[in-house]
Amino acid sequence: NGIKSVMNSIWNSIKSITSSVWNGIKSVVSNTASAMRSVVSNMMNTIRSVFSSGWNAAKSVTSSGIHGAANIVRSVASSMVSAGRNFVMGFVN
Repeated sequence: NGIKSVMNSIWNSIKSITSSVWNGIKSVVSNTASAMRSVVSNMMNTIRSVFSSGWNAAKSVTSSGIHGAANIVRSVASSMVSAGRNFVMGFVN
């Protein structure tokens, strides 16, 4: 019975140490994984934000360019109509 008691005591000590070491390893791995997820998430959010800002700027420039070109076409067309009207009116008067 004495040997059994000593063996149980040794075994319980081994289990306790092993459990403590394992829990420590799990904690380190879990914390490291959480930190890595946070870093990746922050990087992705930054990339999305930069891309979104760039995309919105490109849309704005393109839209402004299209509106500017349309205004030029309208202005030229209006000038041509006015010139044609003035030309015809010159013969009428």
